[in-house]
Amino acid sequence: MTEQDRDDRSPQERDAAIEDFWNVARFHGKLTQLPGYFGPTVLASVPPPVWSLGATPQEADAAVAGLLDGSGTTLRTPTAEYESAGEPLPEPGALAIVTDGQGRPRVLVVTSAVEVVDDEVVEELTVLHS
Repeated sequence: MTEQDRDDRSPQERDAAIEDFWNVARFHGKLTQLPGYFGPTVLASVPPPVWSLGATPQEADAAVAGLLDGSGTTLRTPTAEYESAGEPLPEPGALAIVTDGQGRPRVLVVTSAVEVVDDEVVEELTVLHS
């Protein structure tokens, strides 16, 4: 489910909310650690992808709660889903902003580990900011 599926705000309002969250999260996530004379890095400048977990707003809210309390930091996805969608497997170090059931940005995560176990991709997420 995409954030647009459950959010009645205008695209400009959604973009502003993501930008506001990103401006705070990249600081608290320590993505801006280089001194100013180096200039901004791409990692700290370009907002990461935005997505939610779950097929319903309730599932998205539960997933955010799991990320925040540490009980939902492991994602398991059949490898067939990546193959059928033509998507590459996740990579360690990838950032993402996870939204709640109303499409509001709630958590900045980084993929800390990826393993293929049997027919599943097992992805470990670390919360950098909430």
